[in-house]
Amino acid sequence: MLTVQVYIQPRDIEEFYKENKVRLRTEMVTVASNDTTGYSIHLTDINDEPHLLVCFDGEVQEDKTLPMNDFYIEYYAEMIYEEYLYSFQDTTTFKDDDDVYIRQDELSLATSDYLQTLLCTKDVESEYGVDMVDTFLESVGHLLYKNFNISMYHPVFVVNAQEESEVLLEYPYETD
Repeated sequence: MLTVQVYIQPRDIEEFYKENKVRLRTEMVTVASNDTTGYSIHLTDINDEPHLLVCFDGEVQEDKTLPMNDFYIEYYAEMIYEEYLYSFQDTTTFKDDDDVYIRQDELSLATSDYLQTLLCTKDVESEYGVDMVDTFLESVGHLLYKNFNISMYHPVFVVNAQEESEVLLEYPYETD
């Protein structure tokens, strides 16, 4: 189970930044953390701009500049919180690995059926290559999230290089 602590909500980041701008020029303030994964998010000021620093076990991994606009700061902060605090789920707590493979099969079959209809063919893989279905599915997942902010449930196992373990990403396109 994930242990996420949110000290400053995304909707409150801009106000906190404005009230503490002088302090943030010399400090970084922890705004959220996940004890299970070792990730933490810190707010600071760099060149008169708000930055969220994503740290793994105390080491800065990412530096995200936040746009100075109430809506966008909240939106970007929510995305960063989701990506680094909530995205990873330990496979031992997942209901059943078979559920992952069942969902992957559902997505592959649905995509194959769609492509057969779209391209007027009976066998997409023999006409367009064995990777066509997976490549198309991945492209759709990226497109839905990037252009429409729609997350497709597509659980996949990936290797987390920092922890040298296999983890489950349920919404992999949100991590782009």
